[in-house]
Amino acid sequence: MTAIGSNFASRLVLAAIFGLSLLFHQSKIALAGPDQLIITGFEAPPYFYSDETGNPTGLLVELVRDASRKSGVPVNFVVTNWPRAQLEAKNGRADLIFPVVHTPEREAWLEYPHAPITRFEMMVFANRNPEFSFSGNVSDLKGLRIGKIAKGRMHPKFRLLEEGGQAYVEPRDNVRQLINAVHHGRLDAFVAPRLMTLWTADMIGIEGVEPFETPMGMSNIYLAFSRKSPKRAAWQRLRQALPSLEIRKSLFLASLADK
Repeated sequence: MTAIGSNFASRLVLAAIFGLSLLFHQSKIALAGPDQLIITGFEAPPYFYSDETGNPTGLLVELVRDASRKSGVPVNFVVTNWPRAQLEAKNGRADLIFPVVHTPEREAWLEYPHAPITRFEMMVFANRNPEFSFSGNVSDLKGLRIGKIAKGRMHPKFRLLEEGGQAYVEPRDNVRQLINAVHHGRLDAFVAPRLMTLWTADMIGIEGVEPFETPMGMSNIYLAFSRKSPKRAAWQRLRQALPSLEIRKSLFLASLADK
């Protein structure tokens, strides 16, 4: 086979895989019962992700399943990518989306609860005993090579740092790449959610990449309801049995400290 033919065949295979994945997610949504709430979102461990067998799991999944048993409202989870999750929530094929921050633009298609379900601590991570300090002021990072998640919505303090050109900001596709870049000295530090980074470092077995004590900032995170969903009554019943994630977060951090 020629190189052109091989590339074409590869693209056909990738397109087929994407199509099958899309059909799988849509079939899960289409088979939902009249009172079953579909919760979608992207991979955000340890809150919401697929395990090694492809089943949704995480702190948010456990919390919602407990609330489902107490309220009698059935739930189903669809872990996908961020563009697909947004599309399904905008169209009302998914009833809820997580994790999501509040923005005025999203109010056109999302209803936010009064209180967030959790908060992401946006931390500055570096190798142990770095040659610089971070006290919460972004000017402490001036002149450094700082990583970020390429498609992540960063805290306003970080955007000021980036837009002001005070640091050399380098994007990476995911937290795993950020951890490896700092571990091997290709970055001085990076900014990412605390629990997500600690979970990932533990999973890949890298020690010594640690957060500074003071967060860069806090981001309110919501489990938000699609304005196109017809299942408002079911969502209200589930919400009454749904606490915040803070206790589970504390237990998770304690489990990491015990290792």
